[in-house]
Amino acid sequence: MGRVCANQRTHVSCLDSPQWDSTSASGSVPQLKGAKSFTFEELRKYTNNFSESSQIGAGGYGNVYKGSLQNGQLIAIKRARQGSTQGGLELKTELELLSRVHHKNVVGLIGFCFDQGEQMLVYEFIVNGTLKDSLSGRSGIQLDWKRRLKIALGAARGLQYLHDLANPPIIHRDIK
Repeated sequence: MGRVCANQRTHVSCLDSPQWDSTSASGSVPQLKGAKSFTFEELRKYTNNFSESSQIGAGGYGNVYKGSLQNGQLIAIKRARQGSTQGGLELKTELELLSRVHHKNVVGLIGFCFDQGEQMLVYEFIVNGTLKDSLSGRSGIQLDWKRRLKIALGAARGLQYLHDLANPPIIHRDIK
């Protein structure tokens, strides 16, 4: 059985995972930078049992839930649909890439869960909602043209970072 470990500045958090056994097709243990492993029970607690009131979105990967860590930090949890076609190798690759992305215009990965047959990614929560909601006025935020231009330039800087400065480069195909 492989052991997934993520160094979290002051401690090391590990997760036993047969999916990342170095002798299996999923490859070696992922090399993570700053991503914490969460148990299913922890994330269930943080989202009030993945309640409908905690759900803030849905997409091709699955549902997204708002949660709150014990220290009060808000998080967004992307929970893969049951029977997701994304396997251990794809999740490992995504985790390795996302754990290396650190830019003020790109939502940061906090951690992951690969427990009890679940695949979840834990991100920082953005309090003002999606860019689409803000630009369309659905969020209630009124943006003048100067502010919209500033947002567009920030988004472009984030994309430029992913394309040119991330190692390896990331071509993002689902910009929100």
